[in-house]
Amino acid sequence: MNRRMSVIVTMPYYKVGPLLRRAVESILNQTYQDWRLIIVNDADPEPPWQYIDDLNDPRIVRFDLKENRGRYFADAVIFEACQPEWWALADPDDVSYPKRFERMLDVAQDTGVAFGPWKIHRINGTSYVSDKGLWEKPARYKVKYLGGYGPGLISGERIRRAGGFHPGYRVAYDNLLLNLIRLTGPVSVTDEVMGAKFFRANSLTTSRRTGMRSSYRRRVHADRLALWQKAWDHYHKHGEVASVVRADIPGGLWREVQVQAARLRRLL
Repeated sequence: MNRRMSVIVTMPYYKVGPLLRRAVESILNQTYQDWRLIIVNDADPEPPWQYIDDLNDPRIVRFDLKENRGRYFADAVIFEACQPEWWALADPDDVSYPKRFERMLDVAQDTGVAFGPWKIHRINGTSYVSDKGLWEKPARYKVKYLGGYGPGLISGERIRRAGGFHPGYRVAYDNLLLNLIRLTGPVSVTDEVMGAKFFRANSLTTSRRTGMRSSYRRRVHADRLALWQKAWDHYHKHGEVASVVRADIPGGLWREVQVQAARLRRLL
């Protein structure tokens, strides 16, 4: 890397408990140290701060939402407040390996986007390394499952080009965003595993109400597919997708994002 570049790390929190500390410590242990970690308590009735009370690093920002809105609302708030140069997701129950930021910044220099595989830990105790192959294929009209953000890094400019974070979704928008990023420009991919993902019982991914096979998830997928295909058509006619995503966000909801972003901005 030719110069120092700041990384905003987003960590929305809800009902994860003491696992939060492991995730935060994995950020503190990064070899690349020019980062700021924004932990958002998404109105958990038992706030998480007790688990990290003794971690006084000034780069850690603690922020409370008064109403539970979901991770993409929190992401939208953080993005609007910080206007990041580089963006990294860190779920509060996952682990980033020590060289994640350092290595991904190097990989991303040509495209503004870097992704690599996860080490996935299943609930039953088995594990595997996720497939990076889909990242290397061109975007298609039928949206592809890309396994979430993974331990990657995305420039703020590439996120803006893809329309940013849609605060109206509670599940699965990360996958749509990644497809929009692939649609609107090249991405860089590495074979190196830079993080570990741990599946938990009763999480958004595994619970009966919101899990991968739930009726709720199927309804969200239908909405997501409709937005993707609208964005696909618009991109091939006009060369951009951001206006399509923004038009899909109700004005009142976007004003709520701006109000919370102003609150967060005062803590930065």
